Amino acid sequence: MKRLVIGVAALALLLQVPGAASACHRNRGGCGGGYSSCGYGGGYGGGCGVQYQVSYQQVQRTVYECVPQTQVVQQTATVLVPTTRQVEQSYTVCVPTYRNIQQQRTVYQCSYVQKQVQRTICVPVTTMVQRTVYQCVPSYQNVSQQITVMVPQMQQVQQQRTVCTMQQVAQTVPCQVTTCMPSLVQIPPSCCNPCGATICQMVPVTQTINRTVIRCIPQTHVENYTVNVCTYKPTTQTVTRQVCTMQQVARTIQVPVCSLQQQVQNVTVNVPVTTPVVQNYTVQVCEMVPTVQKRMVTVVECVPTQRKYNVNVVTYQRVARQITVCVPVVTCVPTPVVCASPCGY
Repeated sequence: MKRLVIGVAALALLLQVPGAASACHRNRGGCGGGYSSCGYGGGYGGGCGVQYQVSYQQVQRTVYECVPQTQVVQQTATVLVPTTRQVEQSYTVCVPTYRNIQQQRTVYQCSYVQKQVQRTICVPVTTMVQRTVYQCVPSYQNVSQQITVMVPQMQQVQQQRTVCTMQQVAQTVPCQVTTCMPSLVQIPPSCCNPCGATICQMVPVTQTINRTVIRCIPQTHVENYTVNVCTYKPTTQTVTRQVCTMQQVARTIQVPVCSLQQQVQNVTVNVPVTTPVVQNYTVQVCEMVPTVQKRMVTVVECVPTQRKYNVNVVTYQRVARQITVCVPVVTCVPTPVVCASPCGY
């Protein structure tokens, strides 16, 4: 707000500057009596120049600004408040009701009646018939044959092989052994023992001794051994074996033969007979009977209610304030200009 007021005041001052400049231009008529150029009249005639000087001057100005003011105002509003109440309502309900109805139906009853009928049946008859059959009878004969048999023969063969054996060799190896040797050690005098003492102490001593180590060195040598080799030799042998042959022999046997013969018989058969019978039976029929019932229903109603509440109202008030601004002031200073005479005076 302060920046806006200062900007308006500066704009007003700038609008006043052209008025002062125009006044200065109006006063440029001359710097005294005489003409503006060399000519008639005594002395030098001449004009005058104008020089502008700007100075700043502090001026009191009155500016107006709008100041917001907040006031609490009580207002009344109508609000709908929900209210519940119990209302009795009537509604129609269809109640199922059962009643008995007499109906008739026709039922077919089946009964059996005996009746004499004839039927033809096939009766099996068995008769003995002579038949000739052929039977294979085996016969055995001894036959001599020559066969070739492979007879195994064992033969010893000398062979060589390389055998590796381990030979023990004694070797002397130097090694270091640490032993404890008794040694006399002098203890210097102390507070507890002012005379000092000589004690025997075991001191470790390292010695190098030679130790015999047995090592196994592998050695290879060739040895002979005997191997049994099996060979097969073909041999011709004469053997006797039985040979079976089949011979057909005819025989006459009695065979039962079954045949069917037709025969007429009288039999008693039960024949079904259906008779229609009318029966009465009771059927339950369901009917929907409308019934009026009552119930309590909760109804919600909105009741208008006057309520008061506080509202913050903002108003703007015009306030006058004095400020100091710098106003530019333009001053016209006339400057005489000497003009040389063209007439030579």
